[in-house]
Amino acid sequence: MTNQDVVNMVKGGLSAEVIVTSIQRAPATRFDVQPATLVTLKAAGVPDQVLDAMVKAANPGPSAGPLHSDLAPV
Repeated sequence: MTNQDVVNMVKGGLSAEVIVTSIQRAPATRFDVQPATLVTLKAAGVPDQVLDAMVKAANPGPSAGPLHSDLAPV
């Protein structure tokens, strides 16, 4: 799923809840969540709830693996 997919769903009239569920269930996501892009998405009508789901999907956090895997053990 990409940013354009999300914009298409918003423009198609799908609710924020449906879009968030689609993001959460997508087998893979390729979201650009740089600040300028988030501003553009917001201007395109993407709700904050959806933007939040996109950011979380793009940056899953420490549970996805070690944060410093390239560092030698101390």
